[in-house]
Amino acid sequence: NARHVPPRFRCVSKLPRDQKQVIVRGMESKKGSAVHPIRIALLLALTYILLCTVYIALSTQLAAASSDSLHRLATIEKVKGISFVLISGALFYFISLKLLKRIAVQSELLHEQRKALVVSDRRAMAGSIAVSVAHDMNNQITVMHVGLDELSALPEVRAHEAFRFIKCAVEDLNRLSRQLLNMGRQNMTMDFQRAHVRDIVEEVIELIGRHPRTRDCRITMSVGSDLDMRLNVAVVSQMLFNLVLNAADAIKGHGMIQVRGYLSGNDVVLEVHDNGPGIPVDQRKEVVKPFFTTKESGHGLGFISVNVCAEIHGGTVEILDSDLGGCCVKIALPVQPPSAF
Repeated sequence: NARHVPPRFRCVSKLPRDQKQVIVRGMESKKGSAVHPIRIALLLALTYILLCTVYIALSTQLAAASSDSLHRLATIEKVKGISFVLISGALFYFISLKLLKRIAVQSELLHEQRKALVVSDRRAMAGSIAVSVAHDMNNQITVMHVGLDELSALPEVRAHEAFRFIKCAVEDLNRLSRQLLNMGRQNMTMDFQRAHVRDIVEEVIELIGRHPRTRDCRITMSVGSDLDMRLNVAVVSQMLFNLVLNAADAIKGHGMIQVRGYLSGNDVVLEVHDNGPGIPVDQRKEVVKPFFTTKESGHGLGFISVNVCAEIHGGTVEILDSDLGGCCVKIALPVQPPSAF
């Protein structure tokens, strides 16, 4: 399970249903009995006003009864007033000191919880990226296995073609391993380089055509030859690789897939189209989230590389309807990504 369950709740899941209901009702009753600051403050203020009123009335009456002259009455009132101020000040001091100490402890606890949450988020993100890279490496290993099978069956004069595919897969594995090594660093732009987008798309289509899930698919491309930009080649390649595999799954391994690339303003736009059933509008925001999948045997890892690619290039991801009748995944990458500087 990708989500962490606190230890105190793990044992609850093993309890009988009636005991769970008792625990839930107890938690709900605690929520209902939470302290209301406005009520407490109002109650304290009214109590203070009542006590002060009673004190002033009784002390004034006693002072008048025990005074035989105006001078003595004035002295008693002065002592009474100073005593009231001193006692009230002391009470306010101790009450405010206790409250401020409590606030300081809670602030420190909140600060520690925030730090723990940041560390937890970083670990979760690192784990997600690591799982995604492992998923992408497995795709390349599959291509290598297919290439090795073809290499063993081909005559020696044609073996160099299968060897070339295996070499491309090994190079992609090498880039993915570097991505894992760089994952812990703050910046993944160390692998940015200027490249032709068309060359990347051609290599991906040529390589993925050997994958068992795309063998019976018709994969075409329409990418301008003038698309040149700084980018992370490994990340963009794996993004396209996963999108084409997802499209192949959508069309059940038989159908049309088209990769398009063009310049739109200051963005290089890459689109992967298919003629499958498409993605319902109400699922388009969910499908790009890590570990979300609609496949029975899926893991929800394909879109992690898409999100990583868009993030490090300062781009965006959209899911649209394709003019082929299925789905279109659109990725817009700035020609000069902010992360590349």
